[in-house]
Amino acid sequence: MKNRRLIREYYALSANDMLKTKNGKGFKLVYVDPRMSTDDTFANKDLLKRYGMEYLPYNRYIRNIQGVPQAWGWIVWDGSEDEVYPKIKKFAEEIGQEETPPEGMDRRTIDQVLASIEQLKDVIMKAQANSQVKIDGNGIIANAEEFKKKLVQGVGSRKTMDALAELAKFRAEMSKHRGHQLSFLNTILIFLQKSNATDVRSKGEWREMGYTPKPTATPIVLAMPAAFRKLFGAQYDEVVRRFLEREGVRSISELTPSQKRRLERETKYPDPQGGFKEYIAYDISDLIKGEGAEEFPENNFKWYDADSNETEKEKVLINACIKFGKSIGVKSYEFIDKDKLGGSRGYASSAGDVRIVNDKRNHGLLSTVIHETAHQIMHWEVVKNSNPTFKKYYRGGSTLRGTDIIEQEAELCAWIVLSGFGYENQQEHFNYLANWGMNVENCANVFDSIMKVADFMYEGIINNLNQR
Repeated sequence: MKNRRLIREYYALSANDMLKTKNGKGFKLVYVDPRMSTDDTFANKDLLKRYGMEYLPYNRYIRNIQGVPQAWGWIVWDGSEDEVYPKIKKFAEEIGQEETPPEGMDRRTIDQVLASIEQLKDVIMKAQANSQVKIDGNGIIANAEEFKKKLVQGVGSRKTMDALAELAKFRAEMSKHRGHQLSFLNTILIFLQKSNATDVRSKGEWREMGYTPKPTATPIVLAMPAAFRKLFGAQYDEVVRRFLEREGVRSISELTPSQKRRLERETKYPDPQGGFKEYIAYDISDLIKGEGAEEFPENNFKWYDADSNETEKEKVLINACIKFGKSIGVKSYEFIDKDKLGGSRGYASSAGDVRIVNDKRNHGLLSTVIHETAHQIMHWEVVKNSNPTFKKYYRGGSTLRGTDIIEQEAELCAWIVLSGFGYENQQEHFNYLANWGMNVENCANVFDSIMKVADFMYEGIINNLNQR
């Protein structure tokens, strides 16, 4: 075993020279070097125990010997190499690959998946109890727990990297989804129930389009807002006008059934008091196409603004936000191809890096830059650690507080900042917030808690505008 061999992002192994007990028995130690590792080994003690490690100072045979480190590791007694080294080799093979996670898939993604797995258990069991369709709730939850096991080893392990790569590929495919835009929870629900799905919609929507489920079709349990509110007046008229223009028709009567359903979704928004309910959906592979059935136009349920034009205003504000972020400790911003983001528009990593989809510099992209910068300020520690005065803006990460809350905080912060720059029609933010479970009660709490962060960001962007 090489001295201080880097095993992965969090663990680095060291090995010492031969030591001896008081009775003269020789041994070596191979251990996680606390000086070289970047994770809390005690927090992962159950993982380390599975590979035969122990906390060395607690071993009664060696705890009083000089040179025994305060660390987790293996005792390699003289002559026992054949017994111990296979355990070390297994650790190196399963944990020790210095794999690079797919773009957009980091520790934050793991936290999101783990939080979603806990949420989906209630959704699945309610569906199993209430649905007229037979659901194997226990089997779905077992799949979730099995996938969860692959993630507990953390970024850097081969099993976790393979699992994240599988999820990234699935999200990239589902980003082409032609039904309604999927929340992260629903993406995970589909992934665990039918990982080869490509287009998932409710039975009612398929029926309107001329499709019926096969007798052998696999029902997929999803979650949706239980109630909606409709837009009215000028706001409704503007949404309809833009939709008809985008679809290339003059009136609603010319729309196909699926187009009308999409328009209906765009002219209403989730009622924050309505909560959520489970429903049954099917993938296109499990359907029978009826005579005269509709083909599959692209869906445009809006959780981000992809339609507005690129203007000089957005370019200037994006550059100012990036300058502001770097000035407070964000390490880097990079615009990358959408296929490398697994269907997302951007992400912020624990290392202080921000990745944004390389798309037109419009209102939607500006919102994403602000959203991810807000994550760095409130939910990762790089900005907080760069300057003591920034600690007051830190809210804590998703591990303790939940992914739903931190997504609500970042998106609401982006909405407030953008409102300060004169953006009024921002329905996409409310769609996004509703997908992450915002309701009247937590909206008030989140709003109050992030106002000072939004003010900080707004002033910071203004100051960097003035420095152009």
